[in-house]
Amino acid sequence: MNYIVFDLEWNQPISKNSAIYKKIGKALNCELIQIGAVKLDEKKRMIASFNQYIAPSFYKKLNPRISKITGISQKELDSAPSFEKAFSNFISWCGNDSALISWGADDIQVLAKNMSLFPVNKNIPNCFDAQNHFSHLMQTGKNRLSLRNAMSIYDINPSPDHEFHNAVDDAYYTALVIQKLGDMSELKE
Repeated sequence: MNYIVFDLEWNQPISKNSAIYKKIGKALNCELIQIGAVKLDEKKRMIASFNQYIAPSFYKKLNPRISKITGISQKELDSAPSFEKAFSNFISWCGNDSALISWGADDIQVLAKNMSLFPVNKNIPNCFDAQNHFSHLMQTGKNRLSLRNAMSIYDINPSPDHEFHNAVDDAYYTALVIQKLGDMSELKE
């Protein structure tokens, strides 16, 4: 079995008063614009990575705040494939025998919302929340530790080659933390 450590970046409407947000905002308040992932084998060795920008279908203009946080440009999105194609590419890359892992539940929820609005294959691997598992191991109660905090606890230093808030780079950092965790069966519980 492979573990697919994934991270997502998404666009938001520039204004909640926009016509499109008023029309679909309750169903989709965050539209995916990047899928990043790192594939770990059964021994948690990194064996591949995936990076795909996505052309937004609803919130077509990139929110300047999102661009500033992620470093993603409108030009990168304009030349990217649709969500349907990008998601199909991702699921094909994941392979048949895999489990998805994210840092936190937000990515899983945003992915589910995007999947519900687009005609895509709904059969995805099981998803697990590494942040919840890590916080449980660290006995933080209901407090969830950030990825940066987890990296600090494990003495994982950020690299200038891997920027935070870039989906594939955040997946890389999450994979480094996961490599430090114990038996993966505990995460699945």
